[in-house]
Amino acid sequence: MDAIRNYLVALVAVGVTWIPSAFGQRNAGPSPWVTGTYSNLTYNEEGGDLLGWEIQLIPSRNGFKAVVQFAEGGEPDVALADVAVSGAQVHFVLSAPFSPPGEFDGTVSPKGLEGAFKDKGGSPEHLVLPRSTSYWQRRRK
Repeated sequence: MDAIRNYLVALVAVGVTWIPSAFGQRNAGPSPWVTGTYSNLTYNEEGGDLLGWEIQLIPSRNGFKAVVQFAEGGEPDVALADVAVSGAQVHFVLSAPFSPPGEFDGTVSPKGLEGAFKDKGGSPEHLVLPRSTSYWQRRRK
């Protein structure tokens, strides 16, 4: 009788660990994990200015927030926005006085964040932002 009970306990233990992975279940929350820093901000030595985008997706009490920086030379503009997350899809709106105001729709992957930013009255700008440390935390010369 003990052998049968031990066999059943082992079978249940294997089933508990196998079933979630077999059906692709993950921890609660968005998949893949969307929080992180996504940045292509770079300093242009030739022009002496900062160019690109940096988006940090951060969890908060009421969902997710995005800290967004955009630079076209000179100092970047910075905004904080509420983020709608559905699986790997993210969406947020940047309102004035952020320059330029607009909407971002993108997809998070283990490699980064890819999507389009459409400013008010403009055409979409395709963004590919690798997952990385913040530009402001990278070692510079």
